[in-house]
Amino acid sequence: MVAYAIRGDPQSTWGFVLHPKLTRIKPRVRLSICCLEKDNSPFVAPVHNPPSQPSSAEHNADLFHARGLEVSPGVALHLATLLWGSQHAVIKNLLSDMTADQVNLDRFLLAALVFTPFLPRERSSWSAAAELSFWMFLGYAFQSIGLLTTTASRSCFLLYLNVKLVPLLARVLEGRAISSTTWTSAGIAAVGTLLLAFDGGQLPNAGDGWSLLAASASAMFILRLSRATQRVPSPARLNAALLWLVTAWNALWGVLTGAGTLTPAPPSSASSWASVLYLAVATTALSSFLQSVGQRSMSPERAALIYALDPVYGAVFAYFLLGENLGPQGVLGAFLISGAAVLSAISPNHTS
Repeated sequence: MVAYAIRGDPQSTWGFVLHPKLTRIKPRVRLSICCLEKDNSPFVAPVHNPPSQPSSAEHNADLFHARGLEVSPGVALHLATLLWGSQHAVIKNLLSDMTADQVNLDRFLLAALVFTPFLPRERSSWSAAAELSFWMFLGYAFQSIGLLTTTASRSCFLLYLNVKLVPLLARVLEGRAISSTTWTSAGIAAVGTLLLAFDGGQLPNAGDGWSLLAASASAMFILRLSRATQRVPSPARLNAALLWLVTAWNALWGVLTGAGTLTPAPPSSASSWASVLYLAVATTALSSFLQSVGQRSMSPERAALIYALDPVYGAVFAYFLLGENLGPQGVLGAFLISGAAVLSAISPNHTS
């Protein structure tokens, strides 16, 4: 009996055992064979155990990595910010056809269905999503209610105060020190908020108040997300659990506000359907996943610097989709809010 070996592709080596009456070919995967000498003994070669194959859950753990793609945290957060900036004008248009609770239930239900293949089995992802879903639900709910009575431009700049609230909440809840730069930028942002609120001689309305509440809830979400992503195996699994839990919160909202049913209300026109689908897939499912990917390896303070572009995008979309304009006072206020956030985020000692 004579044994030989030939090497094919880098991932495999084939061993041949030749017999006078029969030839058998046996694949030996991932063998590391330097050479084999002709011998009268049976074929023997060192076989290294192949690495264990990942489970189906691990294979689907990361949506992008499962596809062989790599997305940097910065790119992920920039894309998420662009999508968020577009949603203010879309929601404002949609609220003329649907109620706020209907909009949110429809968008989150469709978004959750998109991520259903990535539903986690481990308890850690569901545990982290349980708290995060509450803050996400409040942020989106307050935003939608606010847009009933305020403009999309004002909404996006007021909601952007969330990044200024992150270091303040970190101080209160986690005991982090707050630098003088952070306090200064907070004062600048407060002045900008007042200028924006009284833009065009308008008095602050209820919608502005709801937008500020949305900013507070969003700030809590940003703060807690960075810690949560460190405790779960995959952003995709966390996002799947998160979207389904927020959908449940929105269904409960519909019941408590008098809708009396857990069934989502379908849009009444083709344009409304397009808006709901865009909100569900782009600004909810994709953007929240991108945020989980980005903040998995980036601090909330650094992420806040990227989020500074959110109100800029929002104002641009509001101008082209709704024809909204800020007056000189509003532009100055918006500039102060954005500048204050950038100042805080680039400060080397904004938090510890």
